[in-house]
Amino acid sequence: MSNPPIKLTPLHSFFQQCNVQLIEHQGWETPQVYTTREAELEAAQQRVAIADVSSNGKIMVQGDQAHSFLAVVLGLPVVSVNAGTSVMDVRIYRLRNDIFFISTLPGKEEIIKENLVTVTQESDQFITITDVTHGRSEIMVIGPNSQELLSKLCGLDFHPSVFPNMAA
Repeated sequence: MSNPPIKLTPLHSFFQQCNVQLIEHQGWETPQVYTTREAELEAAQQRVAIADVSSNGKIMVQGDQAHSFLAVVLGLPVVSVNAGTSVMDVRIYRLRNDIFFISTLPGKEEIIKENLVTVTQESDQFITITDVTHGRSEIMVIGPNSQELLSKLCGLDFHPSVFPNMAA
């Protein structure tokens, strides 16, 4: 029996060009460290740091009854549009009234998707569940200067009063 192929993030070729130390994690080849652990910790605490977390699972849940469906299945509290919350080791963001984005730990997307699909099939609700893990990248930006960096890149005001933590 052969091992399953290693999955690569969209930034993989960039990491190879930069000689980033890569490791296998949950079937993905992901960066272990970009420079040194100490330098990365200092950057995250003092300035800004980015990390490729594309190996996180990504699931879209769509439908007019998506919120009530997720409330029953995952215990999702009321979440306004453009806001998010953490429920049972997943982050759930409400992008529109009828669209939710779920970010899971690496390798957990399949079981979560299967559970959601099973419950959908047993209900009379019309809900679409799509695993978009392999079609999307996910970048984490952290540190005290992260809002300034994102404002320069996106042209949006990321001040906490305008764009609070867990906002989508």
